[in-house]
Amino acid sequence: MSYRRLRGLLPDRSGVMLLAIALTAALALLGFGNLVISKSEALAHQYRVRQQLETLQEQNRLLVAALEQAQHGQNIVPRAWQYYHRLPPGLTVIEGESTAGDASSQQADGPPVWVQLLEQIRQSLTKLQIGVE
Repeated sequence: MSYRRLRGLLPDRSGVMLLAIALTAALALLGFGNLVISKSEALAHQYRVRQQLETLQEQNRLLVAALEQAQHGQNIVPRAWQYYHRLPPGLTVIEGESTAGDASSQQADGPPVWVQLLEQIRQSLTKLQIGVE
């Protein structure tokens, strides 16, 4: 009796075949979905690598240009200004709008006040000597 009851719960042969086909289709869809996800991840990785490659190539180009400038001595004046705020005689720097922080650095760029005072004294003495002679 329990065998008949169990047999009544199980599907017939066509139902088993339908179940097997549905299971196969579901597994095929899962496999296809997995391939699509893997491909999209690979494409995203390829895009990130290309972006990184372009960034590195741009950095390389800038470094090569900086190396050429350094080898030919073209970067001495800009580096002197950047690091020490000093320039060779006869050169001036034109800067944009100054801020409160720039005012103190501009004041430090010029000669000290005592040097300017000594220069004024020297000029006045040379004028006096010219007038005496």
